[in-house]
Amino acid sequence: MADEKERAAKALEALMGRDARGKLMKLLPLLAGEDGKRLMGLLYLSGSSPEKLKKAMEKAAAGDGSEAREIISAIFQNPEGERILTKLLAVLES
Repeated sequence: MADEKERAAKALEALMGRDARGKLMKLLPLLAGEDGKRLMGLLYLSGSSPEKLKKAMEKAAAGDGSEAREIISAIFQNPEGERILTKLLAVLES
């Protein structure tokens, strides 16, 4: 569980760091495809929703990333979620 939380924190940092808009633009093609659909399904399976994630990301942008880390951590716990998030992180880090 600690590993998932650490990975979630790194994912959130990668997304909220410098050039966040440019990074989000890089993710759009991936999120618009099958991986995006699967990720939305995983959000619901983890007890969340796109609306909750949006609010959590807004809070993270304001300095409180705790909710976003919890959501991302829950997705990392699912093997399919881990695969998708790892792919998204690779795009963010490139």
